[in-house]
Amino acid sequence: MSTPKEIFLELIKPDGQPERQLCQYEALHMCLTDPINTYLRGNRKRGTVSKDRWGTTISFPEDAPGPIPVHTPELTVCPDVTHWKDTVHVPDLSVCSEGWEECRTRSRAAADAEGKLLAGFMGTGIFEQCHFLMGF
Repeated sequence: MSTPKEIFLELIKPDGQPERQLCQYEALHMCLTDPINTYLRGNRKRGTVSKDRWGTTISFPEDAPGPIPVHTPELTVCPDVTHWKDTVHVPDLSVCSEGWEECRTRSRAAADAEGKLLAGFMGTGIFEQCHFLMGF
């Protein structure tokens, strides 16, 4: 029986004949501990309210599937998109230059042990980041 990684690599060949289809992200080991992700999202803990590096107040209730931004007139980082440069301050990513090799080594070992491909993860894309900064 093939590993999820082997099945995926067979699946993407032009004339590939995988033994079965994969379920969604089955072939991927998501690296959640890279230095940038840890720096930007590291303080999000279940059962707490905190501020992220962008200044967004984040609530992460015990019973919630994930963290959510809190928006009130006082807390919204970017209440007016036409003046975003006045209120949005991008975190300094130059402080995230350490720890990459350790992250890669650990994540690669975990992916290899599971027979999966190693994948980076960005939980907050452009739309979600706008939602976090501006609300709905």
